[in-house]
Amino acid sequence: MHDESGGAHGSGSSGGSVVAEALRPEPLRTLPLSANHRVTDFRCERSARIAAFFSKECVEFIEKGYCRVFILPNPSDPTHILGYYTLSPSLLTRNRATGSDQKRVVKGLPIPMCLVGFMGRCDSAPKGIGESLIVDAARRVHRNPDMPAWGLMLDSEGGPDTKLWKWYLSQGFTPAKDEGTSSGVLYGALKKFVPELKS
Repeated sequence: MHDESGGAHGSGSSGGSVVAEALRPEPLRTLPLSANHRVTDFRCERSARIAAFFSKECVEFIEKGYCRVFILPNPSDPTHILGYYTLSPSLLTRNRATGSDQKRVVKGLPIPMCLVGFMGRCDSAPKGIGESLIVDAARRVHRNPDMPAWGLMLDSEGGPDTKLWKWYLSQGFTPAKDEGTSSGVLYGALKKFVPELKS
């Protein structure tokens, strides 16, 4: 039924709609991978692994339930993939978290995480979309009512001695403690990546 009383609270003032607009969550920028996306045109010279994902692992991983793939489309051509990331449920053993993070999680249990297994941008994409992909992934996980996760986790390609590793650190990721061998595993609580959770 149409309510002509005006305003979000029926007070006759239009101020309610302004408040509602201000509180509306930032929309996700990515979409689930579909047959419309031109995966064969995706190029990433910096990483053969990221570039080959669509032609190698993608179909099998999706069919067997190992991950979901999310695409950042080009606003001027929605079939063109500017960047993408994959998400899978995962766990971080509690002893691999920092001491301060161990105090923030449930004792005696592994920490529920969402694994960013693959993430990259197309060579033709504008610079700076990496951060937006991380924020988008964290928002997607945070807003999922069916699968809770404490944070994001990933295995940085090339390990600690790379620019990529340093970049992940600058985005808010923390190195997981090693379990006897060197590791490229990084993690972070969702609140580190989702702007609306930081306040």
